[in-house]
Amino acid sequence: MPRQDSQVQDDDFFEGKRPWSVIKDEVLRTYLPVYLAKVQRLNRRVLLVDGYAGPGRFGDGTDGSPLIMLRAAEQRARGKYEALFINNERSYDAQLRATLAPLEKWSGRVRPTFADSYTFLGEQAEHLADFTVFLYLDPFGMKGCGFDILLPYLTRDHRWSTEIVLTMSMPILHRLAGRHAVQYGQVTPQMASYHQTLTTALGGDEWQGIMWDEARTAEEKEWAIMRHYHARIQQYMPYGGFCPVRQSGDGSRIKYFMLFASRHLDALEIMNDAMARAYFHRTHDAEFGGTLLRDLDWRELRRSDGKLDDLPATIAELVAASPGSTRNELWLRLISTQFMRYTASEYLAEVKRLVRAGSLLATYGPTGRLNDVTRLRLPD
Repeated sequence: MPRQDSQVQDDDFFEGKRPWSVIKDEVLRTYLPVYLAKVQRLNRRVLLVDGYAGPGRFGDGTDGSPLIMLRAAEQRARGKYEALFINNERSYDAQLRATLAPLEKWSGRVRPTFADSYTFLGEQAEHLADFTVFLYLDPFGMKGCGFDILLPYLTRDHRWSTEIVLTMSMPILHRLAGRHAVQYGQVTPQMASYHQTLTTALGGDEWQGIMWDEARTAEEKEWAIMRHYHARIQQYMPYGGFCPVRQSGDGSRIKYFMLFASRHLDALEIMNDAMARAYFHRTHDAEFGGTLLRDLDWRELRRSDGKLDDLPATIAELVAASPGSTRNELWLRLISTQFMRYTASEYLAEVKRLVRAGSLLATYGPTGRLNDVTRLRLPD
């Protein structure tokens, strides 16, 4: 019997798409078509897994993650995919089946499944064969799901492609950490069980030194936890990053972090732009919707607001550290250390401007044009 605590959405979670859901779904909608087009070159069937699928549509009629995933698969991997959608609530399972019916209309094998996500995902990991796997867990951890459930996916044979995207709730993180209970010596057996839940979810008890640190703000703790968790994931999948999903505009409370992990450098490049664009776009909408600035392009506002002021110096530092590197090599180094800070188009435009200004010297390839294989160095 599915456990009732492992799916942690509020009862009204799917009534309408909230701002943080818009960001998460926009990342999926942007990333999946590009990802699926690339993995088709591997010539293997793709398995799309949504561990907490929900009813498929929000109450306002907008697509949820199952439909977003299926539409991308029909576009880029038609007839070459399987989709597994897990729910541990009967009502969501029934609604999802109705939303997807008839299942035969989809070109791939589509499997809505009523099961405990934690148990089923563990069992499914033993039957992945040589599938290319995309695993989406929203929300993951904190309640009913531990780091151990990821391990069979993180440690798959490197011959088979595996990508993981998950979200982690920050309000639940603080609730389970119970800093005040620890501070005042009021750790009850229930609170101790919450602490064990966090240790299981995060793969260790290092969180205690972060979450119980009275010198840090709530958001500083959240970023520190995600950096530590991401570093743990990178032991298995070296390429990845994470994006804050705020309750409303920039500066508001972080509702979730969205994290992805991959063994492929291409994924880092694709996801950097998918997450950056979704975050900057939706943050702009949240801050300026209903004002005279709502129609201004968020990309132009980023430049005028000074968000790109450090980019020239950042590029110069990268070139100084690795003179003669190609434009693309420098970009990959940049997003490896400053994930989601800049988009590819912002970087390319700035490199072009620096070359034209003589601040960078370019050694062109056979085309004689500035492109990804152009080598860059600083003037003497």
